[in-house]
Amino acid sequence: MRPMRRLIALAATTVVVMGLAGCGDGDESTGKASGLSTPFSIGVDGTDRQVAVGHGVSVRVPSDWTPSADEQLDPQGRTYEWAVQAPADGATAFPAFVSMSMGVPGETSTGYDAAPSALKTVEGVHPGFEVLDEGDIDVEGVDNAYQVRYLHSGSYQGEPVQVQSVQVFLDMPGDVLSAVRFEAPADDFDESGVDKILDSLTVNVED
Repeated sequence: MRPMRRLIALAATTVVVMGLAGCGDGDESTGKASGLSTPFSIGVDGTDRQVAVGHGVSVRVPSDWTPSADEQLDPQGRTYEWAVQAPADGATAFPAFVSMSMGVPGETSTGYDAAPSALKTVEGVHPGFEVLDEGDIDVEGVDNAYQVRYLHSGSYQGEPVQVQSVQVFLDMPGDVLSAVRFEAPADDFDESGVDKILDSLTVNVED
């Protein structure tokens, strides 16, 4: 199974929600603006730090992180799916990663306000799913962003793994719902650098 497919399988709770809806440091990201339909790309910003930009969002990622697969359109045609992950070659541990489910303009069927509740309906159904924290957060470039931090169980290379995830729902221009997920093994989430990547998240959509 390709890395992207393994990561998407681990993030099954998020896929359910977006189906309904259709290491850097902690400094502000300086990625270029991109349109809501602009494909993701990865490169360096003006400070030579690696940055992932596309579909209106920008995040800084560690210099050794790479895309896990080409960008894909989900089967319902509602989201653009893409992920960037820590090195996994030869590693037996589940790699930290950041994945994006970016709404396709005109195709979102569940609004921003309903998305967090839709995610939480999985609690008690999906193995090991437990909400740790949630609430509004500030993300530069959007008026509304909501964070849900949760634990869930999965498997990686045939072994069970406990994963901590932070999902940020973004109320993008034009009533487009998008989400960015930050995931790492629960035991070393704080050391993985994922929190710093989350802090770099900005929205900068071209006019």
